[in-house]
Amino acid sequence: KGKEISDEEVGLEKFSEFHEEPLAAASIAQVHRATLKSGEEVVVKIRRPGVKEQVEKDLDILNYLAKLGEKHLPDLKQMDVVKFVSEFSDWTRQELDMEKECLNAQVFKENMEDEENVYIPEVYPDLTTEKVLVMEYVEGVKCTDEEKLKELDIDEKEIAKTAIRAGMRQSMIDGFFHADPHPSNFLISEEGKI
Repeated sequence: KGKEISDEEVGLEKFSEFHEEPLAAASIAQVHRATLKSGEEVVVKIRRPGVKEQVEKDLDILNYLAKLGEKHLPDLKQMDVVKFVSEFSDWTRQELDMEKECLNAQVFKENMEDEENVYIPEVYPDLTTEKVLVMEYVEGVKCTDEEKLKELDIDEKEIAKTAIRAGMRQSMIDGFFHADPHPSNFLISEEGKI
């Protein structure tokens, strides 16, 4: 939907190979496998064409409804719904910016460096733009694939302990946490690292 993203915006000239079939797709972006000219395997997260414009329209509607609601419903005014919508809108706009996501990934990697059973992929800031994020490709098994984890003799209790410890650290020590912790965003390596 919307204007197609151009080869130049993706930076296809930077890759020796680019798989057009996505590895994964979500509402904001889709992820493709690629190989840099240097030979490094990467994934390329590309913001969907037209999504920024659609999100802006949706946020405008939400803001309008919040103002209307506060005007006519005193309880909503007390809850400061307009302020909530404003903060939600700011957060949502940041989610659309792949350069911001790249920066967050760098901070996240630095924060998790001493967690021996957690590995955060490298990002490539020099290849990243507002619409495109390039990061290291990492092999792994979906954390929900119990059969494959057993086959690899992965200790699921250890994985759970690591995940809880890392989550607690993010929330209570770093104050900077992975805000989208669904199973598709986590893989388990053959060595048992998240």
